[in-house]
Amino acid sequence: MQEAIQVPDIRKLYRLNPQLKAVFWDMDGTLLDTEPIHIKAIKQLLSSSLEQQEIRKLDLESSCIGQTDKNIFNKLALVSPPHNMTLPLFLEKKEEIFQTLIRLEKPESILKDEVLKLIQQITNANLTQCIVTSSERKTADFLVQKFNLESHFKYMICREDTTQNKPAPDPYLLALKNLNIPAKQALVFEDSLPGSCSAESAGITVIRARWY
Repeated sequence: MQEAIQVPDIRKLYRLNPQLKAVFWDMDGTLLDTEPIHIKAIKQLLSSSLEQQEIRKLDLESSCIGQTDKNIFNKLALVSPPHNMTLPLFLEKKEEIFQTLIRLEKPESILKDEVLKLIQQITNANLTQCIVTSSERKTADFLVQKFNLESHFKYMICREDTTQNKPAPDPYLLALKNLNIPAKQALVFEDSLPGSCSAESAGITVIRARWY
């Protein structure tokens, strides 16, 4: 696994993998700088039933990165259950807050110009790009449309698409299956440990994204 503090250009991707046919992007924290906004949305949702001191004790910043919202809800339920809230309601309310917060942000603060440039380079090289995310499909659809990225990505693998999510290899194995290519012809951008473990377990070369 290699780490990248700066967004690479396509020449580096080919140096890492001369057989490259497809690039898989994690979404939150890799493609887009949305991890802090997810955490902010969860804190706002919890603030209706928990004191700020209780929310700080949950240490959401370290426990939420790379996790599905379902896993986060289950963790919260063990420590301090959200008041009168089922998982479907938690997902719905959190998504409403998240989308509101995203609309308040400047687009350039969420999607780096350098990331957009690389996406375009990959598209121009006729390589296939896919998003492989632990987010709900509703969230992924919203973000891809919000930042006008639809034309660049052939597939999205979301939380609902596999029984096992990251760090299990299932999401990346499904992406490979959908494209009908071997792991040696793919490359993955991931920021989190669960995501990186997922891709490596699927046999795919990983670049650990550190640019956000």
